[in-house]
Amino acid sequence: MPFDTTYTIYGRNQIEPIKIIVPGEKDTSISYHIDNIPSHLKSNPNVVELMKYEDSFKPKNSEIFFTIAGYVIIGLILGAVVSKLKSFFRVDDKINKLNSKSKTAWLFILCALAVTIFLGFVGHGIWALTIGIFTLFSIIEFKNELFYPERITNDEVEYSLSTANSIATQKPYLVLYGHTLNFTDTEIDKVLSKRFSYYRNLEADQKSRFITRVQKFISNKIFHIHSADGFKEMPILISASAIQLTFGLKKYLLPYFQNIHIYPEEFFRTNNMGICFLEGNVSGNNINLSWKHFLKGYEVEVDGQNVGLHELAHAQYYQTFIVERQIDKKFRTLYDDFVEHGDKVHHLEKQSHKTLYSSYADKNFQDFWAESIEIFFEKPLALKTQYPELYDVLCSLLNQDPALQQNSTLT
Repeated sequence: MPFDTTYTIYGRNQIEPIKIIVPGEKDTSISYHIDNIPSHLKSNPNVVELMKYEDSFKPKNSEIFFTIAGYVIIGLILGAVVSKLKSFFRVDDKINKLNSKSKTAWLFILCALAVTIFLGFVGHGIWALTIGIFTLFSIIEFKNELFYPERITNDEVEYSLSTANSIATQKPYLVLYGHTLNFTDTEIDKVLSKRFSYYRNLEADQKSRFITRVQKFISNKIFHIHSADGFKEMPILISASAIQLTFGLKKYLLPYFQNIHIYPEEFFRTNNMGICFLEGNVSGNNINLSWKHFLKGYEVEVDGQNVGLHELAHAQYYQTFIVERQIDKKFRTLYDDFVEHGDKVHHLEKQSHKTLYSSYADKNFQDFWAESIEIFFEKPLALKTQYPELYDVLCSLLNQDPALQQNSTLT
């Protein structure tokens, strides 16, 4: 009595296998993959049909060529777009500022994103989703290296500012990364209440808002102290000076100026005229201040001289009109009114030698602008009396009226 052998043959693309019954062999069942079937089955009609079905899925050489060519063309187009974007956003300048860890992290993330996009484009959705989720977790893990490229983590900080009033170290230069300082609101309130009359005259809810802004400003800056001694008042008071100037504005972080350099006394720079000693200046993305003169500006608050407000006024102008990013739109619009009224006062001061402005303001309109800010906050009643239109313009421009505050203090 003959036996039947049942062959189950699995294809590469076909979900359901085919079954072939061959009489006269062993009474058994055998499974084969289509690429490994024995020769005596290849002539079976069912197998022939299956082979034709499988071959229909094989791309032709021309199709393979055009597919690869398409990917190359798409790659070239994407490369050109990325190159343009790189130039537009000045990526090269930013890359040069990255430390080695940041460069490695960005390279890893960008490669992972490229693989994710490619897999999604060619139809491997599951793999694209898997790598995409992995990339997301990687971004979270490397957030410091990616988003704080010029900063370092707590265990790498060159010197961490303590809560003591005075800090002494053998290092001649301190670098304090604002996001690592972690001052409490109580610490900031104590420092400002002692040394910052502008803050003392605020209402309770305004003080809370002022401290919040100071905290954010500190966390976004790097403080370079050119001395073996540092004080916790340094980042707090300089940040408070910036918030004083911008307290009535919506945008106040001056993000372009990431570095604040603090010198114990006058510092110098060289130019075509030789060596020039400075109490403060703005250079590149740096705000440079003499700590001695900065403190003096707030110790004597009625002489119209405050180097902190002066340099921050320059920084505010530069952020708004030169950098043109993260700007306060209302400030930018109303500054034209200051130019209109300020130009008249500037010429009047130079011609009549009035005593409200110093001779330094005669140099150029930019220094007139910065000195106007000093006088606006330190001698508001005098400015309002002598140049009422200019005072009103500054009140609108900065959304503040320090004369009201000074009046209440005087009475």
